[in-house]
Amino acid sequence: MSRIAKRFELDNFARVTDGDKDDARRPDLTFIMSDPTFSGPYVINVVELKSPSLPLSAEHLEQLDEYIFQINEWCEAELSHKVNVRGFLIGAMPDQATTATGQKRLLKEFREQGANATIRIMSIQELLKDAWQVHIEAIKVLESATDEEEDEEEDDGDEAAGLDSGDGPGAPAAAEAANEDAQADPQAAEG
Repeated sequence: MSRIAKRFELDNFARVTDGDKDDARRPDLTFIMSDPTFSGPYVINVVELKSPSLPLSAEHLEQLDEYIFQINEWCEAELSHKVNVRGFLIGAMPDQATTATGQKRLLKEFREQGANATIRIMSIQELLKDAWQVHIEAIKVLESATDEEEDEEEDDGDEAAGLDSGDGPGAPAAAEAANEDAQADPQAAEG
């Protein structure tokens, strides 16, 4: 993974500036992931973050598509296994009534993207909403597991209390034994 990062100047190898100006060619944020438990699948996610104050356009999509193309080419030439490269373009969605050609093209691509698209276009609001939903679902699962554990502890406590109070499964035999003891030694039973 570090070879890919070095080749494409990502992560620790990223150039923030090119001379005196920002380098506009590098992705804003890139994740390089693989599943170490077995020989695949290897996945590289290229996440292109754009300013929330400027609407996304087809130019941004083309920029991300070029990163994906270059990474795929390098992986095919340099690696012995198949790599799956996906892209995420995240930013401010253009207004539906826009007249700018690049923004209209991006909106068309956004409407036509399928579940298995190589590039997923999403607004920052959608990203936040998705993250919120994932966290809410995780909290619900944790709360449910905690409730189940508390119910089990209460059941265990009720069973233990039932044995002590004479309400459990061994209670009739214990009560009978206590009654026999009281009849054998009436003074011990009173004291």
